[in-house]
Amino acid sequence: MTDWKWEIFDSFLNENHFSLIKAGPLYSPVNKYIITRNENLSIFVDTVCNHDATASSTNHPPGTLRLNTDSIELESMSGIKAIAQGVQSLRISRSEDYKTGTFNLTERASIENIECVLTNAPSEDQYLIEWLANVDNKYYSWPDSVHDETEILSNRVFCEDGDSLRMVSSEKMRSFSRQCVNIRVGGYKLFFGPCDGVAIGASKMPGFVIYGGVPSKEIRLKIRSAISFAFGRPLVHLGHSIFNGKWQLVSFESISPYTMDGKAFELPTLAPAPLFESERFINELNKEKFSHIVNAFYNKYDDYKLGVVSWLYWHAISAPDHIAAVHFGATFEFIQRVFLKANEHLFETSLLDNSVWGSLQKDIMQLIASRGVDTTIIGNKIQSLNQKPQSVLTEEFMDKLGIKLSSLELNAWKQRHVAAHGPALREPDYVRLIKEVKLLKVLCNRVLLSITEGSDSYVDYYSIGFPIRKLQVPIGADDPLKRST
Repeated sequence: MTDWKWEIFDSFLNENHFSLIKAGPLYSPVNKYIITRNENLSIFVDTVCNHDATASSTNHPPGTLRLNTDSIELESMSGIKAIAQGVQSLRISRSEDYKTGTFNLTERASIENIECVLTNAPSEDQYLIEWLANVDNKYYSWPDSVHDETEILSNRVFCEDGDSLRMVSSEKMRSFSRQCVNIRVGGYKLFFGPCDGVAIGASKMPGFVIYGGVPSKEIRLKIRSAISFAFGRPLVHLGHSIFNGKWQLVSFESISPYTMDGKAFELPTLAPAPLFESERFINELNKEKFSHIVNAFYNKYDDYKLGVVSWLYWHAISAPDHIAAVHFGATFEFIQRVFLKANEHLFETSLLDNSVWGSLQKDIMQLIASRGVDTTIIGNKIQSLNQKPQSVLTEEFMDKLGIKLSSLELNAWKQRHVAAHGPALREPDYVRLIKEVKLLKVLCNRVLLSITEGSDSYVDYYSIGFPIRKLQVPIGADDPLKRST
């Protein structure tokens, strides 16, 4: 079976004579079922049983925290199996079937992911398509083309007294559009772009990444994170399909995605660095610049724990304005801490040499003890006295990156502490608050572009017109390179 236009788990499992052979936590035996995605892209299974069906699920008391490993298993008449994991029953109802006069039990359950391997398909895996959402198709003009060709073959046979005449005709339809970008990352050739006219609808901005080869789950996560940062929008992962060299489906996985409670779809597309070719070509995505940022992020992914950084970064961007400064502060401080650890030879985190401080600390502790003071608690305080203040480390960190901060940025940086302690905001303060959040976001972009060496310039989303500046130039400076369009 071949279907490379979009994920097929729903039609494949609902229309290919599968039976639910292991119900796991659900009521069984199951007479019929249907598996679908809802408008939020989560996967659900709806089942119908006789009224006397039973369930073997464990009753978990309210407040129980657990990793849901419950699963159900489906099998087709040809022996193909599919396993759905993370199955959670949501609601159960009973209704009368007026045609038979019997009562049915219906149940709805959520599903975390579904995996299926087509055992009767050839095994030489050569291509993998990741299915995505939140791929904005309106902001950028894509540099590479997609060619579609459809052939319709028609047969008409005329018969009379054992004599027949066959008429054969064919029709080819071709189309062309610029709707993807082709780059190479981590040794893999890939195509990234949007999908049109597929099941989930335009509002969720469906898209894809096609790999020439089958990279591991870990590599694909790195690449998605890198593309998200360069693209300026968090990609939502829906699953993948694997095909052999003849584009026959080998296996697939479909997942209920994490969308930050839907906030991922509400964010504007704001690339951290300029991606277009020139001011003449408005928002034309330049593949060389895009590829460079993606590969720079990918290459530094493990060195600077950019998987964790990505999690912090996108949650900071999607956070409410009154608390976003705290999230950006956490993101920035994590980046700084990892960078300092990876470059220990460049930084001195203590105020005094350890030998000098060790002797001095001993004298201080003895003096305190001689006054009859319990040193248990105060001793911990004294141990931290030799650590450089965070403000000093931040200043040295910025100096190493060659980034200068304006007074605007320094004031915004201080506000992360204010936000963490829950200040009472008067209505006029919201304008200042929104501006400070913009400053912190752009500052994070500057730091990430610098440590990954992804670009030597950034887009200043704080200033009117979104000017482009060199990384070293502070936000709000008077000498932008040019305006972003």
